[in-house]
Amino acid sequence: SRLTARAQQIATLRAERHWSNRAVALSTAGYSDRAALADKTGREVAWLPTPTTVPEVPSPEGSPPVAGFLANFRYWPNLDAYELLKQNWEPALRKLGWKTVVAGLHSEQLEGGDEIEIVGALPRVEDFYAQVHVTLAPIRLGGGIKVKVLEALMAGRPVLATPYAVQGFPPKLVT
Repeated sequence: SRLTARAQQIATLRAERHWSNRAVALSTAGYSDRAALADKTGREVAWLPTPTTVPEVPSPEGSPPVAGFLANFRYWPNLDAYELLKQNWEPALRKLGWKTVVAGLHSEQLEGGDEIEIVGALPRVEDFYAQVHVTLAPIRLGGGIKVKVLEALMAGRPVLATPYAVQGFPPKLVT
């Protein structure tokens, strides 16, 4: 499998060079992707952030405070993120008195147990943000800008994230 993975990587790099050299303009959705493509091509690359239309949502009332993770769980990097959440983040949040909820496509197939409430798919992302005080982004894998991080910020929710989850954002947005 290493040989075929390497062959695929070489083919992808060749295609990227081929099409980048022929393009009139180059753009990326991820801020760090912009810099990487500019370094590879020696050309100017525009950063065009991923558009999202999530309105700001009022925070929920009551106690305990709720932290939530929203994702499509058919995408395997999100399954990896869920494992990190279950094994490391949720126990730490529980010790601090926080409740943890998980929602999104195919989340009903996850094992939540007593510690994590599985909400399932919701008709609107605003329904998720109305339930949580803080969003979680325990992301270690995947590419580009992490849209759920951007949506959470637009909904007015702070995001607890891995360094990987905020790659692709301009440095001044990450603190």
